[in-house]
Amino acid sequence: MSHFSPTKNDSFLSTFTTHFTTFSPQKNHVLHTTFPKTPPKNKGKQSISPSHHHPNFFRIAALIFLASIAATASPQSKKDKKQPKENIEWLWQYSPPPADGRENELLRDPRFIPFLEQYFTTPQTFWGSPKTGYKPLSDAVLDYLSVPDKVLADDNRYLSISGCVFHFCPARGLLWVDLNGSHPLIVFNAIDWIKASKTPSEPGAEYTLWIFPNHPIDPDHIPAPLIHSVARWTAQPPAGSTVIQHITNAILVDPDGTPHQIPPASIGANTFTQPQTDQKAQP
Repeated sequence: MSHFSPTKNDSFLSTFTTHFTTFSPQKNHVLHTTFPKTPPKNKGKQSISPSHHHPNFFRIAALIFLASIAATASPQSKKDKKQPKENIEWLWQYSPPPADGRENELLRDPRFIPFLEQYFTTPQTFWGSPKTGYKPLSDAVLDYLSVPDKVLADDNRYLSISGCVFHFCPARGLLWVDLNGSHPLIVFNAIDWIKASKTPSEPGAEYTLWIFPNHPIDPDHIPAPLIHSVARWTAQPPAGSTVIQHITNAILVDPDGTPHQIPPASIGANTFTQPQTDQKAQP
C-alpha cells in the first residue's frame, strides 16, 4: 500500500501544468516570423522610389507650357477686353431726328446702365449723406437723367444728354460724350442745389456744378465743345420753371476722386448772354 503513493503523483501533474502555462515560448517565436517578409518590402520601395521623379517632371513641364500660352495669349485677351468698353457708337442712334432726340428710348436701352457702370466709377459726395451713405456715381447719373429732357448732337461728333431728378427737377444732369477717338471722353455734369441758400423757386437760389470726366481734364484746358454744351444747358431754366439757375460754385473731380475748385465761367456755366428784354427788365 505504501508503494503506490497517490498523493505524490497528483502534485507532480499540477506542477507540470503550471510551468507550461506561464512561459508560453511559442509567442516569442511568432514575432520572429515577420523578418523574412522584410526584404520584399524593401524591394518594393526600391522599385517605387524612382517613379516619384515623374510627377515632378510633368508638373514642371506643364507649368512651363501654360506660362508660354499665357504669355502669348495675354496681349490679345487684353485687347478683347478693351474693345467692348470703347465701343459706344450705339449712342448715336438716339440723337436727332427728332429735334430733341430720343432720350426715353436711350434710358431703356439694355446697354445704357452697363455703360454708366463701366465709365463712372469716381467716388462722389454730393448725392446722398454721410449718415445714409453716398450712391455710386453711375447710380447718381441715372437719377439725374431719370426725367428725360433732350439728346442733342453737335458737329456730327458730340452728344449732350440732359434730364433731371424725379420729383425734383432743380437737380439737373448733363451727360456729354465725345464719340471720336479710341478712348472717348465722357463727362457727367450735375447741378446741385445749395440748401443754405434760398429755395429753388426763388431767383436768389444758389447752385454748385459738379463735373465728373472719365479721363482727367486740365482745368486750364477744358475742351471748347464741352464748354459750349454746358453754356447752352445752363442758359435754360429747369422744367416747370422760368428762373435760370445761378451757379456760384464749380468743382471738377478727377477720376480718382480729387476735386478742383474752378470758376463756373471756365466750364461755361451762366455765360450765355441774356436776351435784351431780360436785361431791360432788371433795375
